[in-house]
Amino acid sequence: MIKLLMERWRSYLKEDSMSYVKDMLDAQNTGKVNRDHSVDDWDDYEDNNAKVKGKRAIKSQKKQKDLFRQHADHSWLKTLNTVHWAMSKAEPSTLMKMNSKDELSTTMSLPNEMLRVYGRAKVGLWIKGHITWATNHQDSTWSGQQDDYKWTDQQVKSSGRNKRPMNIRSFHDEDFPNDMLSKGDLPDKFKKSLPVLGQDNWKPASSDSNEAIVDNWKPYAVVINTPNAGDYFKALRNQRDLLHHFEQTYERLALSYGIPVVARGKSLILPANTKMRDYLNKLPGGMK
Repeated sequence: MIKLLMERWRSYLKEDSMSYVKDMLDAQNTGKVNRDHSVDDWDDYEDNNAKVKGKRAIKSQKKQKDLFRQHADHSWLKTLNTVHWAMSKAEPSTLMKMNSKDELSTTMSLPNEMLRVYGRAKVGLWIKGHITWATNHQDSTWSGQQDDYKWTDQQVKSSGRNKRPMNIRSFHDEDFPNDMLSKGDLPDKFKKSLPVLGQDNWKPASSDSNEAIVDNWKPYAVVINTPNAGDYFKALRNQRDLLHHFEQTYERLALSYGIPVVARGKSLILPANTKMRDYLNKLPGGMK
């Protein structure tokens, strides 16, 4: 009985990915999604900035998110851990006082995995919210940064700053299997190129981070890019400069939201609403 249910569930997942492909193909054939409004690489992004911001491009980009909303397994997506990382040279304070209605770009990881980091980022904000777009590779979509969008004051006040995928996967190139629709199956390589609709096509790149856009989020924890809390505590006790830096950056960020600080392995570094010096004094061995 259980085996039969699992087979039916796998079939449902496959059919749902296929239905997304069919709807996206129809959207491209009817012009609702225009491949010419895509951004494929950094040079194209820089040269065509005005086009990316155009109304026609926005229409195509919004349609992609609409199809994602219709076909994604949102119950499964809710199980993923999502972290919005500060750029490698950015101060942790850039993660303070953000509007929870603004969509944020994040990495994704499975519940039993270490939190995935973006590039060489040192600190991130672990958030819980609604995923409106997800891909296996950060370079398979251009979500853009804040300066790449134009919002009205009314948009910001009502629904927040919304992001969009700025590239469009073409289903008319040489990588598209001509007999795929008739066979009713998707090759693994093709599944990986689709948005992450669910567990069926969860295949994140091993050498890079993936990407999700998260809306209506709540802060859950500050994440320091260190594997575990134990080694970090040793460094805090032995390096006064590091402790001072922690107090002025990560501790301040955590206190501003009333959330804990954790390592990428999700071990606790600092409980919520607590100061590190007080916490170290309570731990075995205390301060040195």
